[in-house]
Amino acid sequence: MTLKLLFFPTLLILAVFLSIAYIKPDIENILIKREEEATKQEALRSAENIESNIRSLAQALNGKKDIETLVNRYLPTSIDQERSLDVVNFLAQQTGVAVNGIAMKEKQETQTAVVVSETGEADPNQVAVTERGPESPKSYLATIEVMGTYQNLRAFLDRLYHTDRMRALNSLLIRKPDDSERFQAEQEIIPADFLRANIELDFFYASPVSGGNGLVQPIFQKNTMDFSPANRLVDFVNSPVGDLTPGNYGRTNPFEAIP
Repeated sequence: MTLKLLFFPTLLILAVFLSIAYIKPDIENILIKREEEATKQEALRSAENIESNIRSLAQALNGKKDIETLVNRYLPTSIDQERSLDVVNFLAQQTGVAVNGIAMKEKQETQTAVVVSETGEADPNQVAVTERGPESPKSYLATIEVMGTYQNLRAFLDRLYHTDRMRALNSLLIRKPDDSERFQAEQEIIPADFLRANIELDFFYASPVSGGNGLVQPIFQKNTMDFSPANRLVDFVNSPVGDLTPGNYGRTNPFEAIP
């Protein structure tokens, strides 16, 4: 009788234990799947938010075509050596200087790739997926040699400075030609009041690059774009420049001999 009384509780406990042993892995899997689903839902909401931000940014850019055109004029999207050559030639003709030579050389710059994981976070152990970070503008070096009177060179440099092009002046050397340069076979081939100017300029341009994974691009985290730098450029370009008049003292040409 005692065995019969113990048999039923033992059987019940064994059934409960077996049920837990079989059900527990399924329960754990269900909990893991719920966590994965919550993570996926959060990623989906983030992607939808970024998609909405991209649409807002595109709409804002479409309403600023004039600023986009102006910026592309100062910072073109491709190398434009022929444009710089035309500008130098045009300004030389305008100011009456002679162009002795022009050399242009593109600068090679190495780009750094940042390795990221599929979630968009930096991962030094992954090599399969790479994201390119923001790139600095590229440039090419223009070396220009011109000759002319001091006033003509001054006008040439002034107009070159005011061209609608993003550039940086690396060096400027103005000197008087030596007698060995001015005379050939005892004949004067370079006037006595001519000067020689050597100019080195960097002309910048920014090639469009693929942003890659938009989920990790900071610009897409907001639905507005800061146009204040572009607006300052527009104000600067459209602002009038006052007339500059030389003073009533000093020499108009510092290369003239002191009497």
